[in-house]
Amino acid sequence: MTRLDISICTYGAEGIARLAGRTLPRIDGVRYVVSWQNHGDIPVPETLDVREDVDVYRCSSVGLSNNRNNALECSRSDLVMISDDDVEYSAEGIESMMGYVDSHPSTAVFTFILERSGAPIYPACETVLEGRYPKGYRVCSCEMVVRKSLLGDLRFHPDFGINSPDMHAGEDELFHLTAMRRGLECRFAPILIGRHPHAHTGFGKKMSAKVLRAQGCVATLLYPRSFMPRLVLKTWRLKKHGQSGIFKSLIYLSSGAIRAFKLLHTDRARLWP
Repeated sequence: MTRLDISICTYGAEGIARLAGRTLPRIDGVRYVVSWQNHGDIPVPETLDVREDVDVYRCSSVGLSNNRNNALECSRSDLVMISDDDVEYSAEGIESMMGYVDSHPSTAVFTFILERSGAPIYPACETVLEGRYPKGYRVCSCEMVVRKSLLGDLRFHPDFGINSPDMHAGEDELFHLTAMRRGLECRFAPILIGRHPHAHTGFGKKMSAKVLRAQGCVATLLYPRSFMPRLVLKTWRLKKHGQSGIFKSLIYLSSGAIRAFKLLHTDRARLWP
């Protein structure tokens, strides 16, 4: 019986080849569900095709959030771990994580720890997340496990994430924020489940206009009463770390803030009451 589906999003021939070259640990009760965008009708690599615990689904939509949503829909287990094609999981970490999840049946969204670049900050102990995050903590989708039966219609917002129209980040933060605002139980546990060799969006790289817009939008949704000084502070930090100039940051972070209020007016049902 499948206890957990690991939903892996990949893109193009390079993405599926990267996944095929990885060692996906065989874990009792775990199935890998691969959602493959921009597949070009090329064959599934043999190393994946022959695995009875790997299912590959071709996805015709565009944007990372739509890819994540397709992976969720294709998952048959109630418990689903969100993942990408370059995340390396530990069998011991997954087993430990599943034991923890089983002991908290009322929790809808769990977050754990991946070893990753960018010096991420995590809470020091098990934490129920309600409305606000501990200082310095940022949610990463690949550290997330969801219980589908408790999500309702909550899914990743298609306006956010890589290859979305104009906001190339923020899909994971917005998903988690929406869960909290809807009153779903969200819980962090300091369990190491694997490693992610690449930096999370926004760490150690130049900021594109589309990433800045997404960050401004999410920051405004998270802090609607204090977003302006927060965006000014973020502008200063981006300049300090050489990630974006002051004028560019102010323009696109502010553009994201405007988008946030538009979403609350036109797309409230997809967010929260």
